Amino acid sequence: QLTLADGTITADHVVSALPAAALAEALPPEAEPLARELRRIPAASAAVPGLPPQGFGHLVPSSEDPALLGIVYDSVAFPEHDGTPGTPSLRLTVGDGGA
Repeated sequence: QLTLADGTITADHVVSALPAAALAEALPPEAEPLARELRRIPAASAAVPGLPPQGFGHLVPSSEDPALLGIVYDSVAFPEHDGTPGTPSLRLTVGDGGA
């Protein structure tokens, strides 16, 4: 049973899109054994860009993510470096490790 502000839902299964650690904090006290297991699951952030890009690339402001400098869309900026002509390709150069 899942209790929400506007009512209760009864379901056989619940699928959560929360990171495991956030879900662990949202569970009720009686679910502590599950919450403990959820806290043990390692997690990492990931960026998922929608491609194909147009343009030269982009820079990332240091206020957003100081470890990521920017991305050059090589297959757009330098199409002459693509492999077989007429074959779609995507090449990126990612600058990371900024100070």
